[in-house]
Amino acid sequence: MKLIGGFLFVCGQMWATVITFSEPSLTLWTPLSTQLASQGVIFSVSGGTALIGGTFVPPAGSTISGQYLMINTCHYLAPSCFGSPAVLTVYFVSPSNPAQPAYVDGATISFDLWDTNAAPSPRVIVHAYDVTGVHLGTLNLFPEFANSLSGFTGPVHRLEFIDHGADGHILDNFTFGPVVATPEPTSLLLTGGGLLLLSRALRRRAAKFDLQ
Repeated sequence: MKLIGGFLFVCGQMWATVITFSEPSLTLWTPLSTQLASQGVIFSVSGGTALIGGTFVPPAGSTISGQYLMINTCHYLAPSCFGSPAVLTVYFVSPSNPAQPAYVDGATISFDLWDTNAAPSPRVIVHAYDVTGVHLGTLNLFPEFANSLSGFTGPVHRLEFIDHGADGHILDNFTFGPVVATPEPTSLLLTGGGLLLLSRALRRRAAKFDLQ
């Protein structure tokens, strides 16, 4: 049974969000961008399109089902755009404020991928970056499909799915752990100021005891 935009208990300790692209708020053949921002993710695509689909039959053994996200599907609908390499970017943001960057533990990220075109290899390349743009790792899709593809580490803010063969690929069951919002600049200033005052107070107290 697929989880629809719900939560899954992982390892008995950590909650994870599962995006199945079958959420009631999503409709077939519509571009996907900020519709799932309330769950902490924003989708952006360049060089192609990202549409909600469900008409292609996944290969035997794949856990892709129902609706899914079709990346660079324009050549299915308009063959003239075939060959445009699509890059799907997934940003983690604060569910309460999509303008505020956020991150998740890379070890909690997994997803299903499917790409029928065998060349070039790998079929899909996935990069992970932190909130400062530091590259955290890469995952590659070599076979036709992969279930629960994972292997990132570190605080991931951004994922880039690069359609290496420019033929289109399908994403489903996008899973990630709790979204942690990065502190806003004002919060950092207040925290830093508070720590500075606390440090001065402790030094004064220590000096007072030294004089006694």
